[in-house]
Amino acid sequence: MKREYFPQTVSSRKLTIYLTNKYYGKILLPKEIETFDMFRNNNPLLNELWNISIKFRGVFENKSITIFQEWIDLVANSSFKSLKGFVKGLMQDWEAIKASILYADNNGITEGNVNRLKNIKRQMYGRASFELLRRKVVLSNTG
Repeated sequence: MKREYFPQTVSSRKLTIYLTNKYYGKILLPKEIETFDMFRNNNPLLNELWNISIKFRGVFENKSITIFQEWIDLVANSSFKSLKGFVKGLMQDWEAIKASILYADNNGITEGNVNRLKNIKRQMYGRASFELLRRKVVLSNTG
């Protein structure tokens, strides 16, 4: 029995890299990129998703609220209901989104200290007094 033509299967992980990672050319093989380019050019939905992804990447590369607004409009006019819901959620916290685009500041150091303190607290739970916990926190902070 002769085998019928079966379309090439694609790894969802590699397709995600292709669509979202700006360094996909360094991660994927040239043959894979060629295949994904062919799929993108022949599939309007995949091409639409590609354009949405490129525009979103441009928001942070250029630190531009204008590009972000263009991205929102692109998603609003797209075929992807889940992305539309995602954008709707983003719009509810507009000021935080705007700050994350425009400023490089973050609260990573604070979050790291909170995480460290919670871990110490978990280790010490039920073992000692508050004074011993305080000493452990002070000592862990200094070395």
